[in-house]
Parts: sequence; structure tokens; C-alpha cells
Amino acid sequence: MNRNLVFCISCYCDTKEKEDYLIKNILFIKKKGYKVTIMSPISVSIEVQNMVDYCFITSENIITEWPSRAFCMWKEWHVNNKTFKMNTTQPYYGWAHALHTKKMGEIMINHGFEQFIFLTYDTIIDESHLNEILDFGQKIVFPTNDGKHIREQGTYLYAMNKENLLKVISLMDHKVFLSKNWGISTYMSEKLFKPLEFKTSKIYTDDAIKFHKNLELFNHSNNKKIKFFISTPYGNNNVSILFYDNKKDDDIKLICNNKVIYKDKKNKTKLIDTGTFKKDINEFYIVLNEDLINLLPIMNSINHTVIDINE
Repeated sequence: MNRNLVFCISCYCDTKEKEDYLIKNILFIKKKGYKVTIMSPISVSIEVQNMVDYCFITSENIITEWPSRAFCMWKEWHVNNKTFKMNTTQPYYGWAHALHTKKMGEIMINHGFEQFIFLTYDTIIDESHLNEILDFGQKIVFPTNDGKHIREQGTYLYAMNKENLLKVISLMDHKVFLSKNWGISTYMSEKLFKPLEFKTSKIYTDDAIKFHKNLELFNHSNNKKIKFFISTPYGNNNVSILFYDNKKDDDIKLICNNKVIYKDKKNKTKLIDTGTFKKDINEFYIVLNEDLINLLPIMNSINHTVIDINE
């Protein structure tokens, strides 16, 4: 066992499922006799704190949104020879992960460690990954495969010695990351791993928990009786709302700035253009039988969504 080796885990465990997987990885590593440090922008349980050697809570957690950088996803709804494509964005935390690498690396260097393994709380790791790290730990990065996309050099698991970690830290540049339309995996591969000639393992890994797993990304309703998607394109564009996948024929009214702009049965698939920019809407709600659904806080919480129609 290399006593100068430390596992550095980047965390964001806001659910029990996420914490359980973090604990699973910590137990796997600790059973091998290695030191573990974790870094998180939110608090972690006392149980987790007592399991690790170092625990850091940081408020330095750079999250980007559209148009700077964001996760982009879409879903299609087909009806009457029309396709409604709902496009949505979610905050991007890629640089937060890179920053955790930098901060944990700097701290652990100061604690006298010489070998560093970086992973996320839900990285899939087993004996094969560990053996590869011990054999090629000076600088190695593992590819990822989620069944749909393969990345030659991912960011879920990589290892390096002190010399290469200092080089990686010196090369990290947030402005360079934002200068091109790439994600954190591409940035770290093109600007860090490849220039420093990191070995790419042939053993795949992935994250066990998808960040959007339990998110209702394409239904903005907080009322189980109705389903809709609000389009709020970035910049000066009209807000629209798509009613879709509703089974019952309840009566609905859509009110925007004290005007009824739509009145019909909610079981119809219908795209309604409010004719108003987001910044100019001060009253926005749905009347559904006896229920009143305030759309204003929902709309204001959405950064950039778009609906495309193909006929």
C-alpha cells in the first residue's frame, strides 16, 4: 500500500441515493487502506465525515447557465402529423468539478501526498480500475461509456503524481474553458490530458447516477391535473406555453397581464403564444376548474427553453 496516495472525491450529494453511492465508494477505498478526502459545496452527514480522512465544504462552486454554458436536452411530442420539440437547459457544473480537482490537489500537496486519484462521488470503480491506477498512476485517465456516448478521456476517474498534478493545476483556465463551445471532458482532454501525454486506459467507467434522473424537465406544471411546457427563449422573444399529454377534457383559461389569451379544453395539444416578452409579463396564470396555477414564479425560474415545430 502506498501511504503517500490519496483519493480525492468531488461531491454533491443532495439525495440519499447519492450519499449511499458515495458511502459505497468510500468503503471500497478504505478497505484497501487508502486515505480519502472529499470536497462538497453543500453539507455532508456526520456519518460520511467520520468515514473520511479529510472533509472540505466550499462555497466556491462555479455554476454556469445559458448562454455562457449549460446542459441542453430535448423531448419530442408527436400529434396530428406535427412534432413539437421541447428544448430545455439546465445549469452546468463542469467547471465546479474541475475546480474541486484544483483545490483538493493543492491542499493534499500541502499535506505531503505524492500520488492523487480524482473521482466523483458516483464514479463506477472496481478492482480493475484500481489495479490500472497502481500500475500507471503517474498520469492516467479513464474513458467513459454510458451506453450511448463514449468519451476517450472522461472526467469521472483520473490519477497523477505530484509533478503532473502541479502541471495540471497551472494549466487550468476558466476563460479558456469558456472560450469554446465544449464541455468539461473535452476541455480537460484537449487542454490538460493530451498536452501532458496522459495514458488513456482501455477500461471504461461512468457515473452511476444521472443528474437528470429524477427531474421533470419537460413538464413545468406543479399541479398533477395538467401538463405543460413553457418556452422562454433567451433575449427579447415572446413567451409561449404548450399544453400536451392531457387526458381529461377539463376547461382551462390562460391569463396573461389581466387578459384571457386562451380558453378551451385542456385535453387538446395546443401551443399558445402570449405575444409578450418575459420581462414584460407581470401576471401569468392558469384557471383550471377551481384551481388557480400561478405561472409567474415557474416562468421566472426557467432560464432558456424553446419549442420547435415540424409539420
